[in-house]
Amino acid sequence: MDRKLTAILYADIAGYSRLTGADEKGTHAALKDHLGALTGAIEHHGGRIVNTASDAVLAEFASVVTALECAVAAQREMAERDKDVPAPRKLQFRIGVNLGDVIVDGEEIYGNGVNVAARLETLADAGGICISGRVLEQVKGNIDLGYAYLGAQKVKNIETPVNAYKVLLDPEDAGKMIESRKPKAPKWPWSAAAAVAVAIVALAGVAEWMRPSTVELQPAAKEELAYPLPDIPSIAVLPFANLSGDPEQEYLAEGMTEDIITELSRRKALFVIARTSTLPYKNHPVPVAQVARELGVRYVLEGSIQRSGERLRVTAQLIDGLQGNHVWAERYDRDLKDLFAVQDDITQAVVSRLREEVIADLEKRLLERNPESFNEASDHVWRGQAHLHRAVNLVDKDENRKAEAFFTKTLELEPENAAAHLLLGWVHFFDWVYHWSPSREESFRKMREFAARRQSAT
Repeated sequence: MDRKLTAILYADIAGYSRLTGADEKGTHAALKDHLGALTGAIEHHGGRIVNTASDAVLAEFASVVTALECAVAAQREMAERDKDVPAPRKLQFRIGVNLGDVIVDGEEIYGNGVNVAARLETLADAGGICISGRVLEQVKGNIDLGYAYLGAQKVKNIETPVNAYKVLLDPEDAGKMIESRKPKAPKWPWSAAAAVAVAIVALAGVAEWMRPSTVELQPAAKEELAYPLPDIPSIAVLPFANLSGDPEQEYLAEGMTEDIITELSRRKALFVIARTSTLPYKNHPVPVAQVARELGVRYVLEGSIQRSGERLRVTAQLIDGLQGNHVWAERYDRDLKDLFAVQDDITQAVVSRLREEVIADLEKRLLERNPESFNEASDHVWRGQAHLHRAVNLVDKDENRKAEAFFTKTLELEPENAAAHLLLGWVHFFDWVYHWSPSREESFRKMREFAARRQSAT
């Protein structure tokens, strides 16, 4: 047996067991199509398919650059193919790419190089790619991509932690290098949007909104968080519990968790913790404050799923880890005539409500309504709020501009209107979050300015 240094690509379908359990025939047909696309990309890029097993593919390349180019081409092609497929029905590969020493035995390859590639695959997002530090050293500057450092990962059967990087497939991220979220001096006066919100609250003088609810939950102190809060509202989705009493229904809970994470991740206004980071909490209940501390998030979503005959019940609750209170909870009961339709319906409902509640919860702490009688100025405020909600829910710059216009009209009628000052601060806050203005620094400055004006107008 010989040894050699080679580039290894390992791919596997995310949630394959769940998909098969729900629609075996349809999943098998889709798998053949996706495997054809992947193996075709491998051959096109000069790779050699070493082995295939069910939904997994192992391949090697003479060049690590072509190995990564192949992975990117395959993921982008499959994403384009499935763009109109509902999220619960999508077949998405996770791909790991490594450069390592392998043992050659005939047509097969073995060893740590292969094992690391397989472990990197498990760290990748569905439809994503994860590479090792050795790969990054070779491809950086040679492929127009961006990368995010996931840290030194301790993976199964590998003694030395592996430096892992997520490949950023969006062309807009080309050239980016996102470092690990280690505590460091923030670039902005506050390290995160949530911290910004707290600062605005302090300026606004509405501390009464910050009181926790009567629910007995232990809050997590911000200074105890393992990482600084990101620049946008942060959420961790814990693995949903299977309450059916039947282990065969576990795939429903896993699928629900994965679909919600996938849908949330598509919203640029939210920072969503990857499923690989929340998996350790599966079947190990821990206080929400602990989750918030360990993952460095503000919000935690947890829930359960229970199937009884042709009925499905899903519960979900959103908790503010820093305030120590429930923000929202809901229960869904559906007929199980079409599993995919039910799952998609519930996922979209949870995602929509979660997004609304995250924004509403922030607004609740910031907006102190003036109990004056309704007048033209109040009408402008209310109209502006409607546009502001649409701006956030639809990620629509034009709606934000319409909201700004109504709040400005309010101040023309009532220059001391506290709500209008505060809401204009929110307009510029969202300009800052979504890069809707020519200058983020200017948006940040205006946000603070209107918050301060609100205080003086009170």
